[in-house]
Amino acid sequence: MIKKLAKITVFFFIFIIALAFMGELFKEKRVKKNSSQEAVTSWVSGYADLEEDTVDVLFLGSSQNFCTVNPCILWKEEGIASYVLGSSAQDAWATKAYLEYGLKEQSPRAVFVECAGLVLQDKTEEQWNRRAYDNLPFSISKFRNLANSIREEESFLSYVFPVLRFHERWEELGAIDFEWAIYGIEEGDYSYKGYYPRYRVTKADLTQIKDAVPDYELTESTRKAIYGMKEVCDKAGAELVLWKAPAPYWREVYKESLENICKELGIKYVDLNYSTKEIGIDSDKDFYDSYSHLNDSGATKVSSYLAQYLKRELNLSDHRGENKYEDYETNYHYYVSGKLPQINELEQYLSYLVSSDYDVFFCVNDGMSDIKNYKELFGMLPFENLSKAHGTQSYVGVLSNGNRVEADIVALGEEAYYTGTIGENSIEILSQGYHAGDSGSIKINGEEYMMQGQRGLGIVVYDRYLKKVVDSVTFDIKMNAKPYRKK
Repeated sequence: MIKKLAKITVFFFIFIIALAFMGELFKEKRVKKNSSQEAVTSWVSGYADLEEDTVDVLFLGSSQNFCTVNPCILWKEEGIASYVLGSSAQDAWATKAYLEYGLKEQSPRAVFVECAGLVLQDKTEEQWNRRAYDNLPFSISKFRNLANSIREEESFLSYVFPVLRFHERWEELGAIDFEWAIYGIEEGDYSYKGYYPRYRVTKADLTQIKDAVPDYELTESTRKAIYGMKEVCDKAGAELVLWKAPAPYWREVYKESLENICKELGIKYVDLNYSTKEIGIDSDKDFYDSYSHLNDSGATKVSSYLAQYLKRELNLSDHRGENKYEDYETNYHYYVSGKLPQINELEQYLSYLVSSDYDVFFCVNDGMSDIKNYKELFGMLPFENLSKAHGTQSYVGVLSNGNRVEADIVALGEEAYYTGTIGENSIEILSQGYHAGDSGSIKINGEEYMMQGQRGLGIVVYDRYLKKVVDSVTFDIKMNAKPYRKK
């Protein structure tokens, strides 16, 4: 009898473990490799892989959270170690679940909860609950909060064992499903500490914030969740702050309802919709959509503002240069290296290079007959000859660490040539203008990086920290500076 019971027990545990593994295998993965979606799976797994007690500030909430706060900027400007945990259309209970997950192995000084989900979401649709809860590890906290989020038509058990919901995905399974089910996050999968950069530009109307709308009050369920968050933060010794990212849909009645509960709890409420001028938000340039989300330009401005605010209000230490926080520096470099290839405007591209610490190599292919139209833009760079060049001239320029001029060579009717060592790399650049061969070349350690056969100003950008080329682009200065990138 005892042996039989033991066999049944062993079988039961094997069965449960198999169900759990199958759930990890079959559930949808939202990872950084797929840039068309927020990488919730990568963010949650990446948070678990952080060094213990290396988060100063934890940011929680829905999409306006992860599209607005860029921990890379907070790190670069003030050495603040922060992380963004979020998922689209996240309700208050899901945020509380993420809070409890976030405080298990980290002890942040403050927790900032973005309020979009608090006022707009209450028992959200299954697709949003799945994005939030399926990516959290198995825990009592997860399911206790889930019970307040799911609707009657949803199956609670399918969240415990996701294979019950996603078993039909077997035809869609790919290598990434098996990789994540077995190994979890990949080494070197830097997901910008939870930030989701978006680069599209859409005009927005921020003046409508003061438009009259019907009275609004937080739901009782949401109020209960917020009170729960305060209790959790108090036990962990973290300050809870409710804050709002700039968003055209926001209304004063939402602000008033949040201010009221913050007064009840004795916590801060920070609404950046009323600081857009101070932040420098441009409604024509800084939004990804016209409704609620900032693009990378807007997020950079808000994050810079937050960096100063956090430094001032919390008196946080600057961790730059500390070995324990090296991952934050690496993460920053991965962010900027991923940003450059997204910039297609010559003016924006050059201004970004000026503020960077890259090694940058310039080469003109097919002459510069229309350079007069770009003299002002080229004047941003620390070259004397580039903005003076004209006609069919050849040109080579080299910047070391972003500002030291190593070469600034212009030649009329003949080629311009540079060879030298920059950092650890052997550099060879050849520019042949209209009357000197109509070609260009930028080689690093003997390897060609400039796009061949495309006229214009070729630029190759090398990141010494990552030890790799992070962008190779040629701007056709005869055709409105249209960019062409080497694939």
